[in-house]
Amino acid sequence: MGATGAPGAVGPQGVQGAKGDTGAKGDKGDTGATGAQGATGAQGATGAQGATGPQGATGAQGATGTTGAAGSKWLQGTAAPAAGLGTVGDWYLNTATYDAYEKTASGWTPVVNLRGPVGPKGDTGATGAAGAQGPQGTAGTTGGTGATGATGPQGPQGATGATGPQGPQGPQGQQGPQGTAGANGATGAPGGLTLKDGAGNTLGRVTSIDSYGVGFMSSTGYLLYAGWDGETYPAQIYYTTACGNTASGQAYLNDGGEGGLAHMAKAVSFSNSRNAWMVPSSVANGYATSGPFTSQSLDNPDCGTNAGPRSGWLLRTATTSELGLPASGSQVNKFAVPLTTVSN
Repeated sequence: MGATGAPGAVGPQGVQGAKGDTGAKGDKGDTGATGAQGATGAQGATGAQGATGPQGATGAQGATGTTGAAGSKWLQGTAAPAAGLGTVGDWYLNTATYDAYEKTASGWTPVVNLRGPVGPKGDTGATGAAGAQGPQGTAGTTGGTGATGATGPQGPQGATGATGPQGPQGPQGQQGPQGTAGANGATGAPGGLTLKDGAGNTLGRVTSIDSYGVGFMSSTGYLLYAGWDGETYPAQIYYTTACGNTASGQAYLNDGGEGGLAHMAKAVSFSNSRNAWMVPSSVANGYATSGPFTSQSLDNPDCGTNAGPRSGWLLRTATTSELGLPASGSQVNKFAVPLTTVSN
């Protein structure tokens, strides 16, 4: 074969041919690789709040809680509580004395006495301090003892004779002369406060003061108590006769049913039925002792029927002069107001 000759010159472009028929659809191509994730877009505006939903159903009831600790108890008896009785936090009442106790970690502890007052009359205030005692007077001179006579010789013992009849009692010998009395001690200096009524009368020396009234000792040594309204309140006094006839019987100050109790001889009470001051009777050594009697009526403070066996202090009527008080009007237990206290 010979060598290829040189190419010839390019001829002019031919006329465009007619459009050919559409070719058959080719096969589906393979899925391309996943593209990279796009950047996060800006956050959209917050939407409007939705309507409130309906209320849910009530939940089931919870389980019952554990039982709490037992509370304290009140116990009682006629004597002080035994150490082994009760538990800490319990209380105990002695029905004989009305003392109330609380049980603490250290045992039964007395807390308060629950017995009410004997009557509406307030307690008598404490007696003020007494003045200093004066020096004792000089004792009288003791007479000299006479000389003892000489003892005679003892005679021989005779036979025992029959016992003779007892002779008559000899006359009482003369009482010897009384020794010279010692000089009186100096009077102690007065102190404290003096109580005066609204008319300027001195009622006595103040022994106690509280928000209800004032206790005082009169110039004759009697103890009284008056409210700031000037009135001494009626005491609980029994009478052995019925109401309306109390002045004909005996009067007894209520002792609370104890019996055998001591009461100051110069403590003054007021009887509403008799409209009179009264003081203890049957006094010994400055005190009166309560005893039994049969009652028919009682001031509490007005008179009412109260029949039966009782105990108390026998009373007697006392005058304003005996008590060292100013003369009173128709209402014996009412002092002129205002009551005032002044320094001694």
